[in-house]
Amino acid sequence: MSDRFEKIDELFAKNDSTKSPGCAFAIVNDGEIIYKKGFGMATLEHSATIQPFTTFYIASCSKQFAAFSVALLEEKGLLSVQDDVRKYIPEIPDYGDIIQIQHLIHHTSGLRDYLELNALSGRDNDELITPEDALHLIVNQKQLNFKPGDRYLYSNSGYFLLSEIVLRITGQTLRQFAQENIFGPLGMKNTHFHDDRKEPVPHRAIGYQYSPEKGYRINVPGLETIGSGGIYSNVEDLALWDRNFYNNKLGKGDPALMERILETTRLNNGELIPYAFGLTVEKYRGMNRVEHAGNNGGYSAEFARFPEQKLTLICLSNSSLVSAPNIAMRAADILLGEYFTADLEQTPETIAPLELKQNDLRGKEGYYFSEEGEISLKIVLADKTLALDMGGTPLPLTPSSPSRFHLFNAPIRGTLDFSERNGKPIILFDFERGKKPETLIKLPEVALSVAEKQAMVGEYYSTELFATIKISLVGEELELKLGRHKGGLVTCENYLFIIEGDVLSNTILVAEMINGKVTGFTLNAGRVQNIQFLRK
Repeated sequence: MSDRFEKIDELFAKNDSTKSPGCAFAIVNDGEIIYKKGFGMATLEHSATIQPFTTFYIASCSKQFAAFSVALLEEKGLLSVQDDVRKYIPEIPDYGDIIQIQHLIHHTSGLRDYLELNALSGRDNDELITPEDALHLIVNQKQLNFKPGDRYLYSNSGYFLLSEIVLRITGQTLRQFAQENIFGPLGMKNTHFHDDRKEPVPHRAIGYQYSPEKGYRINVPGLETIGSGGIYSNVEDLALWDRNFYNNKLGKGDPALMERILETTRLNNGELIPYAFGLTVEKYRGMNRVEHAGNNGGYSAEFARFPEQKLTLICLSNSSLVSAPNIAMRAADILLGEYFTADLEQTPETIAPLELKQNDLRGKEGYYFSEEGEISLKIVLADKTLALDMGGTPLPLTPSSPSRFHLFNAPIRGTLDFSERNGKPIILFDFERGKKPETLIKLPEVALSVAEKQAMVGEYYSTELFATIKISLVGEELELKLGRHKGGLVTCENYLFIIEGDVLSNTILVAEMINGKVTGFTLNAGRVQNIQFLRK
């Protein structure tokens, strides 16, 4: 194994710098840590290096602990996951269909994502978001994204509401409940749900976002909401949590409790969804894998178990340039290569260099949106290849054929397959485990006259977001402003495609017109769909 550890050292070598943030990495075998190291700096201000005991914000990796708390309450007989959420949180509107607790757990509730709602209301990620803020946004929504159980669409709202359910049943915050029932009994002394952003965190790694213009900038989430995220932990403590999968010491000590949180679900149409209780149960290269990633601010996290080999990989990062899920799976390829039954997923090292001609690239650039409204993006030409623009710096795509491109070195890995359907260019975008590839349709641009653009100028208000969109004509170009965020607009058929500006990047507005006059818009932005804005 020592030769493989040397390869792991080499894998992380580029992150081991005294001038940049980095990550901590641990390998756990049958509940025991067999490798743990830190690479890079925990803080750039004080030159503190990352160690295995360094604590990181683990973002959505926290979800498994919120879901496990609900499983503990179910074991105690204090709730059933089939319960109507409104039994515990009656403020949630009656949408005509029952939202069960299990819909929250498996991301099939249809509830709009409160973090995206917050951003679309004009606030920044590092601003304070309290539980009261989140609940107010959620209960103010007039409709769901879809009927509960009809679709899988990742939503932080569901997991925030799990924390609220724990509070209302037990009288304890999720932080208190998890400390008493999970972290304390397991000896996870450096782990907690962080519900007070001003509270100091011992041995904390500060999150950093990198930009070519400014270098590393501090980016620590301003959330006081927990459940959807919120945990600070380290690789040593998370190894203790991994050990409990083999010998459960929580609740009644029944092994069935750990099996319970690995149970997945099916949609109303019978389709299997591999998302369990804050964990995704799936295959990686033919081998069973149980994992969850986290990404927020300058932090990235990955907790991945290969139960057949009793091997777990834990990677925690405080740099936007380090994708913990990506690098953890590259470590898995080193450690478990002989056990895998499927080919190695394509990586920058395994794809043969392919230089495309301009004719291979032309026609693929432009604006694309998904049929279900979850994703919209811009494809641009970039130095003999294509790049994906979802706001910020465009991400170069690596071609393996004239029609297949791969996204690497980003918080997500993905494959984009270009083809046609019914005579229209499309992309099949396989980017998020736990769901089918997304179909993106290319939108043909439409040239509007100045008079037609002038008809769109005005202010539009959403009673669900308490926010105003202002559309102006700057020269001959349309510009949209929402709070402090603004972007340029491209017209595509009856759509307006926002192409620049923070939270608004690649958002779709569908114009509603009466007698040639725009009366309002329907906004679709990823995990938030069909928000209504009406002309003031």
